Formats: sequence, structure tokens, C-alpha cells
Amino acid sequence: LSRSIKINFNAANAAVIDEPDEYISRPDLELIDPKDRKDAIWDNIREGGRTKDYNHQMRATFAVPLKSIPLVDWVKLDLGYDATYSWKAAAINTDSLGNVIQNGQKSTVSTEFDFTKLYNKSKYLAKVNKPGGATTNKGPRTPPGQPSNPSADPKKDDPNKSDADKAKDDKKKSQEISPPLKVALRLLMAVRKFRVNYGETNGTTIPGFTPQSEILGMESGFGAPGWSFISGIQPKINKKAYQDEGDYLADARDNGWITTNAFQNAPVLQFKTKSLDSRLSIEPFTDFKIDFDFTRNLTTNYSVFFKTYNKTGNTIEDIGRRSPREIGNFTISYLAIPTLFMGDSLRVNQLFDKFETNRAIISKERGIGEHEIDGTEYAEGFGRKQQDILVPAFLSAYTDKDPVNFEFTDMFNWIPKPNWTLNYSGLSKLAMFKNVFTNVRLTHGYKSTLSINTFETDLSYDDYDEFNNEEVGQRNPMNLDSISKNYYSQFLLPSIIIEESFAPLIGLDVKMKNDMNFSFSYTKRRGLSMGFISYELAETRSTTVDFGFDWKLKDVRIGFLPGFNSQANKKKPSTPKPGGGGGTPKLGNDLSILFDLSFSDNITFNHLLDQEAGARPTRGSKDITISPAISYDVNKNVSLRFFVDYRRQQPYVSNSYLVVNVEGGVTVRIKLE
Repeated sequence: LSRSIKINFNAANAAVIDEPDEYISRPDLELIDPKDRKDAIWDNIREGGRTKDYNHQMRATFAVPLKSIPLVDWVKLDLGYDATYSWKAAAINTDSLGNVIQNGQKSTVSTEFDFTKLYNKSKYLAKVNKPGGATTNKGPRTPPGQPSNPSADPKKDDPNKSDADKAKDDKKKSQEISPPLKVALRLLMAVRKFRVNYGETNGTTIPGFTPQSEILGMESGFGAPGWSFISGIQPKINKKAYQDEGDYLADARDNGWITTNAFQNAPVLQFKTKSLDSRLSIEPFTDFKIDFDFTRNLTTNYSVFFKTYNKTGNTIEDIGRRSPREIGNFTISYLAIPTLFMGDSLRVNQLFDKFETNRAIISKERGIGEHEIDGTEYAEGFGRKQQDILVPAFLSAYTDKDPVNFEFTDMFNWIPKPNWTLNYSGLSKLAMFKNVFTNVRLTHGYKSTLSINTFETDLSYDDYDEFNNEEVGQRNPMNLDSISKNYYSQFLLPSIIIEESFAPLIGLDVKMKNDMNFSFSYTKRRGLSMGFISYELAETRSTTVDFGFDWKLKDVRIGFLPGFNSQANKKKPSTPKPGGGGGTPKLGNDLSILFDLSFSDNITFNHLLDQEAGARPTRGSKDITISPAISYDVNKNVSLRFFVDYRRQQPYVSNSYLVVNVEGGVTVRIKLE
């Protein structure tokens, strides 16, 4: 087990040799004894000087040797741990402000399950997984120089075979898997691979730290800042000002590790990043692959001032938390297909109306009583523009889910939804297409993400009842906005963005035997950006159809070009070249015909909450692009290209104009050698 464990540790300590002042009393110009000064310098040298900066890094990796265990050798597991620690001294003239300590931690887990290897542990299932068409005729071959026997059929039994050989053949035939059974077993073994990568990156910075660095960045008693801190393990820092139990900062204050100087104005910082990347590969049959992807990323940055504001006090009891704040961003793979194809203006307005209607339903689910401003339709503190009502109302409407049963849990703990890609390239292997197509590839894919580019703590949020000394949650009377009569939310979300696309919904690439190629793709996209400050939704919808064609013609002769209209280039009998290199002379060069056609429909609607007017288009257009081209290589040094590029853009809004651009011409490229 230990052979696959690797640990690296690096440390660096920077120190300075302090020199005593040359004067005992500068006003009196009284010099210090040179011997005493020299002895003090040598004492500082022997002690290693005064540490200014200490840091170390540690990295540990463990490739779990599962391959050595036959039962689980189809599983791969890698673990990684990185830790950093640094201690930085305060300036010698402001050492009362304390030093700065910082640690970091990165943990990774990577695992992969190779189910194909698991299935192949069974010889019977290994036959099913074996690609078809690999069998060869192992019967007797006709010796060289002798005529073959066309009447010989290898499938017929040889009358000269012995009974033992016939019994072996019968046994072999009985062990063969019937095609229907093979298809059924292959479907049961459709799951081929599953991969998961998970990582966490954390870090903490604490200013105003008074203990000195002596051994491994700790004081001589190995108490401060602690073995766990210098090992990269993140200290527990409670977000609530009244929660001191088990809190690292509270323990550091009680141990006298935090300066009491009120001029220490740097905040305590702690950040966390959690990332998940996973893929499930499914192959129901050969050449047909489906990959499901799951992603999730959450980053938070927490800051708090842990200091005293009493300029005349010098006791640790004056040290406390001030101005806690947390900001971050969040991205998760999502799924909102049910409403993606509701693209006409009527259904676009119906979706937004449903969003507005869901607010009252969710308000009654979350609260009780009656809202002071918005009336009986809404519960107390949860009005029509309260953030914790708008978010689930928006998501339930645009994912076509029941608002009554919509999950109200913390969205930062949601499980990612699947995105997928599909590829099938087996059509060209069918007997009816084998002689026509070189390759036929079908593609399909869906990708969607829900993103919160930034969120931050609402400093007005208060879920603590000071009179009863207990946490009562969001519905605390002290947590009610006196103007809007809505409860404050724990986090402020400026906006939520949903991006989704079928890219493509249908994709086809065809390569034919005659060097003719076709491509077709139909793409559908939607973007939703809901602002919870402007109460405005920007909805962008896009549909694109692309068609491509190219055909490469070989040995094309163009008569009007130089070198092709002379009698010398007329076809003549070929003259054998030395070494057998003769043959029909080449009459022309390669000619490529290309044609691209694209239709695109892009439109953006803006919706405003509680407005009678429906959605209005703010930008967008219908675009058509036609691009034919012909390329021809006159010789190895000269090439020609004839092209036309037609683009038409018809806008949806009245303050824009119809735009048509047409370009065309001939490009001559000459290579000088």
C-alpha cells in the first residue's frame, strides 16, 4: 500500500540579523561599548536571527492500488492533498499590530469505474463485448499455384472428419450466442464508464497574530497556531457573532494570540471552492455512444473584522466580530427543456404570466398571515417582490414544475442535473449503405447551466432573537423591512442566468465514396437573465439551421486556362517509364466545390414584473447567409478561388434597418519557390 503514497515537504525561513543601536543616548552622543554591540550581533547570528517570513508546502498523493485486487481492479482511485502555511512578521516599528498567518488546503478525489473490464471478467459476457465482424475463415487454404475449388463450402461438414472433431464442432456451435440474446445482453451492459472528479480548495488568513515563529512556523511550545492550522486544515470560523463555541477565533482570543491594538484594521479572510465534474458513458450497442455530464462549482469568500475598537483598552474581552460579509458565485448543470420550445410570442407571454402567478402560491407555502402592502394573496413578510419568493417562482415557471411542491432547500446544495451528448456512426457499416457512404455520423447534444455570477450577504439580515437568546430563522420580527414589509434574505442575488442549448438538436455529417460530403445541423438556444434589482427578465431565443456541401473533383481540365488549350496536352498513348511508372497522363487538377447555407432567427424579449404590457422585443434579427465557392489548383504554385458571399439581416425592432451585404470575387494565390 505504501509504494503508491508520495509525500513532498518544502520549507523556507527568511530571517534578519538585527544590529543594536550604536548609541546608548543619542541626545548625549553616548556610544555603546563596541564589545557589547559585537557580542549582541553574534548572539543574534547564533540564534538564527529574527524570522521575517516563514512558509512551507506539503503535497501528498495516493494512487490506491486497487489494480492489485482482482475483485476491484476495474476501479481507479487517486487521492491528493496539498497544504500551505505562511507566517509573516509585522514591521519592527509596528509590531504591536501583530503578524499575519495564512494557510491553504486543496483536496482532490478522482475515481473511474471501467465497467467494460468488469463485464469481461466473465468469458461469456466477453464474447458479447467482442466487436463483430472480426471472425476469420480458419479452414484449409488452397496451396499457391493450385486452382481453388469453388464448390468447397467451409460451412459444410467434411466427410473425412473424425467423430471427435465433429463433436468439437457441435460443442462449439452450441456455445455460440444467438443474435437476439447478444443484443439483449449488450443492452444490459450499456453502462461502460463512470468518472467522478471532486475537489475542494480552501484558505484562511488571520491578521493581528501575536505569537512568533520558531519551529515549523509555530511558537516554541507548539501551541500557536496549532498543528492542524500549519497542516492546512481549515479552522472553524462561525458566521454568527454570538456563536463562540468551537470557534477558532474565539479560542485564539482567549489564548491571547490576537492583538489588542485598535489600529489593526485588516479583516480575517476565509475562502472555499468546491467543484464537481462527472461523466457517465453509455453505449447500448457498437458505434452508439451517450455521455452524461454533471458539473457544479461553488466559490465563497468570507471576511470579518476580529479586533477591538476600544483605543484605550488593552484587554482581550474587547475583541469581537464586526461587519461579517460573504460573497461568492455559483454554477451548476441544469435542465429546463420543458419550456425551451415555447418560442412564439403568445407562449412567451404565457410563461411570464405563470411566473407572476406562482409568486402568490409560493408565498402562501412559505409564510402565514397577510402581507401589509400586497394584501391577502401574499403571506406576511413574503410579498410579490420578496427575493425568496421570486427565485422559486421564476425557476418553477421556466422548468414547468408545480410551484406547490417546488424545493425550497438551499440552492447551493442542489444536485447537478444531467447534460448529454450523443454520437452514432454505424450507419455506414450497414449492408445497404456500405457501398455508398464512407462515413455517416449522427450527433445530438444538450447543455444547460444555471449561474449566479455573484451573491453576497445581506447585512440587514437578522435571524437571532436577542430577547430570548435563540435563533428563530428568517421570520424574525427584527428581520422585517419597515418600508417594503418583506423579510430580508440571507443573501442578495442580483440575477440568475440560465443558458441552455441543443447544439445540435439534430446533426448529420455524410461522407460519400465519390468524395462528396454533406453536413446539416439544427441548433436551438435560449438564455434567461432574471434581475432581482430591476425586476426585469431578458429572454433570448435563437434557432439556427446550417447546411454544408463540398465536392472534390479530380483531374478536372479547364480549357480556357493556360496549358490546357494546346495540342500538346491532348491525350496521347502513354509511354512506359523506366521501372514500370508508365500510365495515362494526368489531364487536369483537383477542383473543389463548396456551398454553405445558414438560416438564423435570434430575438430578445424584455419582461417587466407587474406591467400590463406584454413582452417587447429589444433586439434580434432573421439572418440568411449563402456562400458558394469554387477552388481550383492550376498547378502546384498557382491556385484560384471564385466566391460569392450573400448576407441578409432583417431586424425585429423598428429602430434598426434591413441590411443586405453581397461580396464576390476571384482570389489568385501564387506560391514562389
